[in-house]
Amino acid sequence: MYNRVRDKWKNVLDISQKLNAYLDKRKWKDVAEKSETSRGRNSNLKDIQRKIISRSYYMATTAFSWSEPITVQNYILNSFLFTAQKNGIIIVWKARVLPNPNINSNIDAETDHIEIEIEKIMEPKIGLISSLDIKNLEEHTSIIFIGGLNGTLKVSTCQL
Repeated sequence: MYNRVRDKWKNVLDISQKLNAYLDKRKWKDVAEKSETSRGRNSNLKDIQRKIISRSYYMATTAFSWSEPITVQNYILNSFLFTAQKNGIIIVWKARVLPNPNINSNIDAETDHIEIEIEKIMEPKIGLISSLDIKNLEEHTSIIFIGGLNGTLKVSTCQL
């Protein structure tokens, strides 16, 4: 994630590191279950090769979309980032932007006020996802348009 600070764009968060930490904490247990390679697609691969491929498919993002920001108490902004991974799942990230107390000073504290965490993981079961679009319906309900690489379109609601 990038943020504009004064006249420069700066990388303030690397969500791949957050995803890796999340999967490490879960001991990567659900990666092999969700991978296309674990379904017997290529029986010549050794188990360790399958695990490496599974992890790379889980980590590779093919599409993303942001929800509209919602202001909650104390001027905190919440927004949701939807990322489609190469293995066909969607990861819903909750981003919180806290008010920056140093906004008018010369202190360069752009990373201190942005937090992101995994809110949920969705499995639309349409294979590789090539496009995502999110529209808010109500305060905590969004509609998700999921485009598959094979031309399939799936529409789903999501409670946030």
